[in-house]
Amino acid sequence: MNAKHWGVPKRQNYMWARQISNSPSVYAITKGKLICKAIPNTVNPNDTAEMLTSAFSTKDKFDFKYGKVEVRLRTSNVEGNFPAVWLLPAEQKGVPFRYGEIDIFETFGNDGKAHQTVHNHRTFALGRKEKNAFPHTLDVTQWHVYGVEWTPTYLLFTIDGKTTGYYEKSKDAKILAEGQWTFDRPYYIVVNQSTGQKGWHEPDVNHVYATEVDWIRVYQRK
Repeated sequence: MNAKHWGVPKRQNYMWARQISNSPSVYAITKGKLICKAIPNTVNPNDTAEMLTSAFSTKDKFDFKYGKVEVRLRTSNVEGNFPAVWLLPAEQKGVPFRYGEIDIFETFGNDGKAHQTVHNHRTFALGRKEKNAFPHTLDVTQWHVYGVEWTPTYLLFTIDGKTTGYYEKSKDAKILAEGQWTFDRPYYIVVNQSTGQKGWHEPDVNHVYATEVDWIRVYQRK
C-alpha cells in the first residue's frame, strides 16, 4: 500500500471498525495483490478484541468529487465474513446533511450475494424507506470487478461492466429537503475486512477471513 494515499483508520464503535488493527499480521501483499485479513487475536494479549481486522482508507490523503471507481477483488463465502469497499464524505462538519455513504461492494457471511448500497441522511438518520439497495447473486469467491459511476444526478452500479443498480437524485423538493442527495462533495475510499457479530453473521473467532484485492482505480472526466 502506498502510504502517500492510504492509512489505517482508527478503531471506532461500529461493526466494521470495532477490531481494526495496525498489526502486520492482518494484511499481506502477495504477487502485487493486497490480502486483507480478520484473524484470531493471538498477536496482542493486551488487546481485548477477540479478533483483529484489516482496514485501509484514503481519509485526509486522497478524495475526489464525481467520477468512476472500480475494484477487482475476490473473497470467501463463509459465515462471519464481512468485507467492504466503500466511500465516505471527506468533510461532515458544517454541512446541513452530514451522512452519506456509497457501498461499492459488500458481502454478508455466506449469503452468496454482492451488495451495492446508497445511504444518505434521509435513509440513515430519518429512517425513510427507498430503493437504495442492490443485492446481486454472485460467486464472490471468483474475481469480479465492482464499480460505481458517480455524477451530480445519479449513481450507477456495475459488476463486470454490467449495470446492477441505479440511484437518482430526486426532483421532489420535499425529499431533497430531507437530505436524499448528500453526494455533492468530495469522498474518500475505505477498504476493510471485518466480521459479523453476535446475532448477525456471527464469526468463528478461530477462523481466518480474507479478501484479496487486485486493484482499485478512480477515473474522472477532464
